[in-house]
Order: sequence, then C-alpha cells, then structure tokens
Amino acid sequence: MSWDTPSQWGQYLATLGVPGLFAMALLDSAAIPIVGGPEALTMLLAWKQPAFLPLIVLAGALGATLGSYLFYRVGRAGGAVALSRLEARTQEWLKRQVTRHAFWALLVCVALPPPFPTKPLVLTAGVVGTPPGLFFTAVFTGRLLRYSALGYLGYRFGDQAARFVGTHYPSILLVIAGLVVAGLLGRRLLRRRMAG
Repeated sequence: MSWDTPSQWGQYLATLGVPGLFAMALLDSAAIPIVGGPEALTMLLAWKQPAFLPLIVLAGALGATLGSYLFYRVGRAGGAVALSRLEARTQEWLKRQVTRHAFWALLVCVALPPPFPTKPLVLTAGVVGTPPGLFFTAVFTGRLLRYSALGYLGYRFGDQAARFVGTHYPSILLVIAGLVVAGLLGRRLLRRRMAG
C-alpha cells in the first residue's frame, strides 16, 4: 500500500480503531493534516464500539493533547517567526489572551469544534512561555470535553451523528459559548467575594 497522501494515511489509521484514533488526533493537533479527521473517527468508533466509549474518548483527548504539545514546542523554539505572518493587531490580541487568561483561552479554543482555529493560540502559548503544566491541564481538559461530546453524539445518533452536528452546529457553538461566559462570570464574581 502506498501511503503518500493524507487520504491514504487517514484510511489506514481508521482501520486501527482506538490506536488509530490516538495517532490521528496527535497528527491533526500537531498540524499534520489527515483526511477524515479524528472527529469523524471518534463518532464512528463510539457508534460501532460503544463498550469502549471511555477508552475512545481518552485516546482522542490524549492524542490531541500530545499533538498540541508538539505544536506548543514549535512555538517555544521559533513560533515568533510564524506569528509574524499575522497582522500586528491579531498577534497582540493572541498574546494578550494567552498572557491574561492562559487556562481559559486554551481550554475554550481546543474544546470548540472545527473549523474554530486552535493552532494560532497554541503556537502563541509557546511563544509567550505559558508554563507546560498549565498548558497540559488546560488543553487536556478542553480536549476531554470535546471528545466526550463527540463520543456521546456517535453513541447516541450513530451514523446520523455527523449530520446532526452539521445541522445543529450554530446551536452547539452558542451553548458552548454560553457555558464559557457563565464560567468566566462565575469566576470573576467568586474573586470579588473573596477579595471583599
């Protein structure tokens, strides 16, 4: 078998089941595109192998976290050069978000479904020197939320899961955004109470 295209790699990894999902999530998060994507494979595996749902979710979350860490290391090594391709205003916004709200910014960006762009924020975390422990915790938590949702959708809706996500994508984004805003407001109120 010739593995010279992302499509062929994706097909091969999909045949490996849970280990293939781990590898696909790692490569995808490390900015190596794989046709098919770990999201679709997660829903497919959850539908076909519901008894392994916790393992499926964990494999996707761990693979994506490690892949993101590889990309974070690229940011530490020389990501400023890559960021320089962005507009100055965008660069400043990214750096401000990661510096002020590192945990929440990372958690939210990796939890949101595609096509939300995660790579610029992950790269910026490396550039500004976000502590590795904080990075791992935020990214793993966000990815765990994302893969849990994908696994549930695959388990609940089977082969219709992808269609469900496509149809209700705006609603899903609004619910996630609402939860994030509620969490941030709650955190701010808690800090004010503790300060007062």
